[in-house]
Amino acid sequence: MWDIFDEMERMHKEMEKYFNRSLRGYDMPMLEGKKGEVKPYRNPITSLSEKGNNLVAEIELPGAKKEDIKVNVTENELEVSAEQKTEVEKKDKNNYSYESSTRSFYRRIPLAVEIDSKKAEAEYKDGVLKVTIPKLKVIEQKKQTLKIK
Repeated sequence: MWDIFDEMERMHKEMEKYFNRSLRGYDMPMLEGKKGEVKPYRNPITSLSEKGNNLVAEIELPGAKKEDIKVNVTENELEVSAEQKTEVEKKDKNNYSYESSTRSFYRRIPLAVEIDSKKAEAEYKDGVLKVTIPKLKVIEQKKQTLKIK
């Protein structure tokens, strides 16, 4: 027997599953759809990690062109933006159509360590932007065991 509360519970679970997945950055592609169809940029998956004496940021930007991406590094932040414009014009004997669209992405990432922005490097390969930023001061962490009182 059909129960409205069971149906509401099912809908709630479906929506929760969708929003949890999309808020993590999944299901938010930037790939072109069918010819002429453009999907908007959303929040691409981004990771920031420390590897040796460097901070490494990796940002997935599939479908973007290298010339559409801008990267700025200051002493305390990394700023990445991408903007792609698409124009489609169709002409035949009786019809004319013109479509244009813009999709963009902007992300500012505060950095918690001192970095050397002049030696930062960016590489874009296979849809992933990799920014490597050398740290200025590398603090060697010494381990100390404490006695509990």
